[in-house]
Amino acid sequence: MRPTAVALAACLMLSACSHASDPGRAESPRPSASRSADRVATASELIGAWHPVELFGKREDWRTFTGKRLGASFSRRDADIAWSAADGCNSTSGTALLSTFGDWAQAGPAVTTLVACLTTLKPGTGSAFAETPQNVDAIAQASQVRLRDDQLVFSDATGDVIGIYERA
Repeated sequence: MRPTAVALAACLMLSACSHASDPGRAESPRPSASRSADRVATASELIGAWHPVELFGKREDWRTFTGKRLGASFSRRDADIAWSAADGCNSTSGTALLSTFGDWAQAGPAVTTLVACLTTLKPGTGSAFAETPQNVDAIAQASQVRLRDDQLVFSDATGDVIGIYERA
């Protein structure tokens, strides 16, 4: 056999034994659509009060949307994460599961107040029917949560960012 053929055969044999084809080797977690600076959030890092800085692509100072509390809080409830969020008029609370890969899933139905708000005013607009912030929707519709620097980032099933929060 020629030296080139021997080298080629050895190379093919070695590549066939690489870890990618090793059925006993665990696969790495699925790739994420998030930025490289993002990392998986742990349950203990979520605990506390947060306020939105971006909701569904709209970046505003949502803390003063109506002059009322607008934000979200997270606490531990056994192995689950209890959450509550307010949109300036109504509030919603629920329970979610957080996996070690950052997957976020609602663990049951959310409970929402149904206050009949006469107006939702956005300061400085003069509008009596300004757009209601989608604070609750960002948490309820998320399928993944990650940390980007000191921000909590919620993404939907397609990997699109739907909410970014900072510590309150």
